[in-house]
Amino acid sequence: MKAQSDKTAIRRYDLSRPLKYAMQDDILTKEHTFFDYGCGRGDDLEILLSMNIKCEGWDPTHRPKVKKKPADIVNCGFVINVIEDQQERSKALLEAFALTKKVLLVASMLDISSNTPASCRLFGDGHLTSRNTFQKLYSQTELREYINHALNVESIPAAPGIFYVFKDEETKERFLENRTRRHIEFLTRPRISIAEKYESHRDLLEDFMQAIYKLG
Repeated sequence: MKAQSDKTAIRRYDLSRPLKYAMQDDILTKEHTFFDYGCGRGDDLEILLSMNIKCEGWDPTHRPKVKKKPADIVNCGFVINVIEDQQERSKALLEAFALTKKVLLVASMLDISSNTPASCRLFGDGHLTSRNTFQKLYSQTELREYINHALNVESIPAAPGIFYVFKDEETKERFLENRTRRHIEFLTRPRISIAEKYESHRDLLEDFMQAIYKLG
């Protein structure tokens, strides 16, 4: 039995999560070139083109004739989780990384209950869905270890199920610096001493004490 990988691509009407985070983190900007490795039907590409971002994409089913091109930012989003053959899975990740000049985005479905319908059947190291498509679900830690081992790198988590793999050290340092700066310091109420509390409620407390004395 073989999974039907051509059915895994879904229609999107807004940017996929990896690209939203990449733009939010200034990883992907108009100054960068972008290549989507496993772009599905190309919905992300259409949106990026409308934003004047230079982009291209390849997909084995929907865009098999497009030449795989090096780019500043390469996205391998929700690709490795739908490849049933383990060697082919690693090969795809390595090939995407080889095309990367600055940052590789890697995303996968996580192993949570909502991602595993009751109708799924165990298959290889993953499972087959009711549509006969393959899914390999990872925990966050397992996904990071897989990326690090396959690429011999130290990937950085961007969000649950999403990792950045940096080739350009300057880009990496800028990202880490910006992430630190974005740390939010929540305001807290200043501590008030017991004496200050007493003074602010003196009249009420003295009336209370008088009532205690009267009542014994």
